[in-house]
Amino acid sequence: MMRRISVLFLLLASLISPVLAGGIEGVEYLSLNINGKVYETPNTPDPMGKQVLLLARYLDGDTFSLKLLMQGNESQHLFIGDIEPLWVEVKKDGTMRVYEP
Repeated sequence: MMRRISVLFLLLASLISPVLAGGIEGVEYLSLNINGKVYETPNTPDPMGKQVLLLARYLDGDTFSLKLLMQGNESQHLFIGDIEPLWVEVKKDGTMRVYEP
């Protein structure tokens, strides 16, 4: 009986571990260091993913990426979440605020 419980626990842990690690298997992630905190976000080929990639380039020191990202707007809201719904507000002066649940 105890052996069955152990096997069941190991099976359950192996299924849940990718979720607990905050990652989806087979997906490439970007690390964004925003205001001293690192956020992991999926690197996707869709238009929103391209905006997040511009944000990552700006955070790495490419100031022209901020101009491309802002497109003349005062601010942009980007989804940077994975399992949790996280949004970052980027202002045209480069300041950022992350909205966490």
